[in-house]
Order: sequence, then C-alpha cells, then structure tokens
Amino acid sequence: RQVDVSTLQPVDSELENLLPNDIADRYGTKFINSVIYGAQLDIVFTLISTKDIDIKEIEAELKGKFGFGALSIGFRAKFEKKEGETKSELEISCVASASGVNVNIPGEPSFDEVSGIINDFNQKYTELLEKKRKEESLEGFVLNQMSPVAFTLSSIADHITNLNSFEVATLDSKMTELSNVFFSSLFLKSKLNLFKETQEGIYSVSKREKKEVFRPYESAVDIVIAKLSSKISECLNYRRESLGAIIGREGAKKVSVPERYPKRERENAIVDGLLGDLYLPSPLTIRETTFANMYYEGYAIYEGGKFKPWMEGAVRKDEDDSFVAKGVTPEKLEANVKIALGECYDDPDFFMWKETRRNCSWLKKRKSRNSGKVLELCKKKKKLGYTQKKVLVADFCPETCGVCAPSMSPTPAPTLAPTITERVEIYAEVGYWGDWRSWKGDRRDGFYACGAEVRAEDFQGGKRRED
Repeated sequence: RQVDVSTLQPVDSELENLLPNDIADRYGTKFINSVIYGAQLDIVFTLISTKDIDIKEIEAELKGKFGFGALSIGFRAKFEKKEGETKSELEISCVASASGVNVNIPGEPSFDEVSGIINDFNQKYTELLEKKRKEESLEGFVLNQMSPVAFTLSSIADHITNLNSFEVATLDSKMTELSNVFFSSLFLKSKLNLFKETQEGIYSVSKREKKEVFRPYESAVDIVIAKLSSKISECLNYRRESLGAIIGREGAKKVSVPERYPKRERENAIVDGLLGDLYLPSPLTIRETTFANMYYEGYAIYEGGKFKPWMEGAVRKDEDDSFVAKGVTPEKLEANVKIALGECYDDPDFFMWKETRRNCSWLKKRKSRNSGKVLELCKKKKKLGYTQKKVLVADFCPETCGVCAPSMSPTPAPTLAPTITERVEIYAEVGYWGDWRSWKGDRRDGFYACGAEVRAEDFQGGKRRED
C-alpha cells in the first residue's frame, strides 16, 4: 500500500521545542526512514519436543537443509513414534506464505515440500522482474507493481539535538526486555488455556474423573494463569511510566523491568507438569506405591509440597528407557505398572457391559457384604465395557476374586535316576486350546501367554485326564 506523500506533515520545528520526555511520549523514539519493495516468502517451522532438546543440535541438523537437502536418518527417527508412546519425540509443523508473486503452497507443507516451494518462488520472482523491466522503468515498476514487504527504522535522536542518543539506546534495551517478558507471558497464558480446554473435553466423559482428576488440574492451571495475568498487567503499567523513570534519570521514580514468569526451578517444573512435559526421577511414587529404578514423564501437579503424576503419563525403566506402562489417571497408572511387573492387581479399566460403575472396585465393596455372591459372579463371563466380547470376570479382577497365582517357589534338584520309567508320548493333535489364564501373563499392551489345556489318553483309550 503506497503512502500519499501529501498527507505527511513536517514536525521539525515542533520537535526542537519539545522536552525529551514529551518527544518520546508523543512520537516515540523511532521513525520509518525507508520502505522495501519486492516479493517475500515466509516459511515458519515449529518444532515440538516431548523431552529436553539441545538447540545447538537442532540448529546443526537443520542449518543448510531448508530447500537444499533431506534430514539425516538419525534425526528423522526422532519424528517417529516409539513403542508404548502416543506421540514421537519431535513433531514438526510448517506454515508458509508468499507476497508479491503467486506461489502454490499446500496448507501444511512437509519439510521435503519446502524445497519445491522455495524453487517455485525464486523462479516466478525472477520471471516477473525480467518481464516488468522490459515494459517500464524500474522506478515506475517498483512503485506500481511490487508490494511493500518491509521497512527500516531510524532513531529520532540521530536527527535532533534535544533527545540524548544514550538515553534512547537505554530505552530501546528496556523495551526489548519488557517485550520478551510481555509476549512470553501472553503466549504461555494462551497455551495453558488451550491445554485446560482440551483436558476438560477428555475428562468430562466420566463425572468421577472430571471431579477427582480434572478439577484439581484446573485449579492448578488457574493459579498459574492468574500469575501470568498479573505479570501482563505489570508489564503494561511499566510501559506507562515516564521516560525518565524507565531510563533511570536522576531524581526520577525508580522502576524495574518486570521479571519473567516462570523464572525459578520449581515454577518452571509446575508449568511443565501442567503441560504434560514433567520428568520425575526414581524412586517414583504413584499414589501410595513407590517404584524403584523407574521414572515418569507426563502430566503432574504440585500438591502437598511434592509433584504427583496426574492424568496422562508413561513410566519407563532407568536402565534402558524401555516402556513399562502408561495411564490416564493416577489410579490407572499405578495399576498398570503393577500389572506390567507381574503383580496380582485388578484392572482399573474394566467394567461390565455399559455399566461403568460395575467395575472391580464395585465388586470389592460388595464382597465385604456378600462374599459368596461375588465369588459366583467372578466365575461368570460378562460383556467387556461397550463391546460384545464376553470375558471371565476373574481374569480382570483377580485380586478381588482371589484367583491370583501363588508365588513361584524353587523346586528341588532332580535326582540322578529317573523316578518314572514309563514312556509317555503326547501328540499335538490330541490337545486343544482352552481359555486364557489370568496368571499366565499380562493380557494387555501386547503381552500374551498361552493358557491352553492339554489332555492325553492312556494306552487303553480309557478315561481322559487333564495335565
């Protein structure tokens, strides 16, 4: 958009008669001294990491690759999901826009597509420039055909004597520092509001989870948002101070640029927990259970002077970072870790056909009043959750149903001579597959064990026996 020069009014005489504070308050400390015309291609890459990342490593990998080459195999692997995880270590998104020339840009271009976008932009801009140069003068072409894509600033203090250059430089430094605090607070506040809205949608299906899991998280988020809102107001109030106060003139009011929030280690950890990015080292405590040699990554809240795993998160082993278990509530995470470790524990996700309250906890409460009836129910098959699949209740509530397998005890060493001399042969075709056995292994997350029943006949074809 071109500027109508006739609308510009000279202010030289007025500036010379104003005090420095009045100049800064009325006109600021900068003015536009040139406008750049041409075409511009803007490509913004956003990297999201589930772990702490080394910025230098990212820069070294990406430098020189935009539009010129592919990412290394090792770096590409960080964008792929690992076993047991819902998202990859790194996620990348791209937004591109062009002005001055028409370029075909996909809605969400991939890293590899950027090379084509850059080449297309450069080619079309070169063609446009050559074509217009032949049609009219360069000056006329620039003003009439090209788009303004940028402008440059100059300091007012460089052109008038009653505004001190040192003071202007000090003011610029203070404003840059203030801008960083202001916009980081504004961004984090918006991000936390978005996360809170997303989690409310996830945990509103169950009234119990909304009350017991989401509400404490919501309260913790609101506390941080209130502090960020206060920080934003603090930044705006600082900006309203006089030039003398901001740059620290003698005799003026003393003011300081507001500090960034979060700043301290615990404050940063609280925010990380609310965004699902907190790391909790070993020994790891989930509800009432402490697990050695394991760590946690995910959502957490700070309560009672300590961080607690909360909502979605995963547990891994210290020795090799291998996946152990995950859960969407503290109760489910604790249970899933215990199940993964082979402990006899009721499945927290189990409930009978469309009756979410009829779960293992419901059975346990009923057992204290009517043990016999509950044990009979344990032997029956019921539809699982909202599916048509029928499962044995005892397989999902082994602790309540009392069907946990005894711990393995050492067997005595074999004798030198066999105690049975009879030759016994078992043929595969006479066996058949039986039901799953809860004590044979974890039936979730890909860990299964054979619970087959094997039957064999004696040599006379007599009574069959189960082995």
